[in-house]
Amino acid sequence: NPWLGFRAALTRQDAAGQPLDGWFPDQRLTFDEALTAFTRSAREAARQPGGVILVGGLGDLTIIDRDPTRMPPGELGNVKTLRTVVGGREVRVAGG
Repeated sequence: NPWLGFRAALTRQDAAGQPLDGWFPDQRLTFDEALTAFTRSAREAARQPGGVILVGGLGDLTIIDRDPTRMPPGELGNVKTLRTVVGGREVRVAGG
C-alpha cells in the first residue's frame, strides 16, 4: 500500500505512530513533495520514459475513495484504491 509510505513521509512515524514527534521531524515532506517523490522522481530514478500528459496518449490512473489532501497525514494509510488503469487499460477494480 503506497499510502503507508506517504503517511511515513509526511509524519516520519511508523505504523504505530511512533515516535510521537516523528523520527528526524525536520525531514517530513509536504504532501506535494511526497507526491513528486512517489511519482515523477521514482520514474526518473528508474530512467523510465513518459511523465507527460498528451491528448490521445495512454495513461496510468488510480481512483481512490477520498481526497488525501484533506485528511490528517496519520490517516493516509486508510486510503482505499477503487480502480487502477495502466496504459489506458483497467487492471484492477475494488472487489473484483
